[in-house]
Amino acid sequence: MPVEYARKALVLGRLNVFYAFHLIIAGNKDGGVRTLEAGLRFSHDVGNGGSFFATLIADGLLVSHLRAIGDAVHLEADPLRGPLSAAQRARLQAAVARLDEGLDWRKAAKVELEGLRDQYASDPLASTALTRIISLYVAVLDDPSKLPALEEAIHSAPQQLADLIPNAKRILEAKQDLNNRLLRTRLLLTTAVVPAYRYPRALGVQSRHTSRSCLIVSGLENPGSAVCPHCSNLPAL
Repeated sequence: MPVEYARKALVLGRLNVFYAFHLIIAGNKDGGVRTLEAGLRFSHDVGNGGSFFATLIADGLLVSHLRAIGDAVHLEADPLRGPLSAAQRARLQAAVARLDEGLDWRKAAKVELEGLRDQYASDPLASTALTRIISLYVAVLDDPSKLPALEEAIHSAPQQLADLIPNAKRILEAKQDLNNRLLRTRLLLTTAVVPAYRYPRALGVQSRHTSRSCLIVSGLENPGSAVCPHCSNLPAL
């Protein structure tokens, strides 16, 4: 995907999240759910077959839409708007399920690094190093334990080539963060909303929980063990 198109996609995706919330808050929950469904498809397509640039933009948009879904579920505690219907939840569940593992990071690595081939075609040393780096980079995305081998291959490559290799550790972190958010969103959508939960004051925690999944995901069924990442008072899902 050309850089300019990816940037425009980023703007459109963010606007889609705002529009979904506008519809939900206005009482048009069906419209909000449809908008979130479409946003998930759009976000995924932004990274389809692209380089890391496009894939990371798609990653950011998917995370924004998953957070929005979490916030929409938490709005169920608002008596003025009422809960999402079973059909609305099912549609969101299906949309998230279609994402499977999120994005094709391996394909993005190949597109990104194979793009350097022509630049080093006349340099046998750099070309050989690049072939090894590509192989290891793709392998690391499936098996992070191979990261040290990749880092060594990059370190031993000609400096001008090494400087162009994306930071694999950061890519792995982005991949894992997206996977975690997908898992939490799936759990949130399959967990029944329960009455608001509040810690005893003796624990010194005043956070309010509106879904039992908050407690499950964060290990908070043992009070005082951690802070919940899904509460409205803390970073949303």
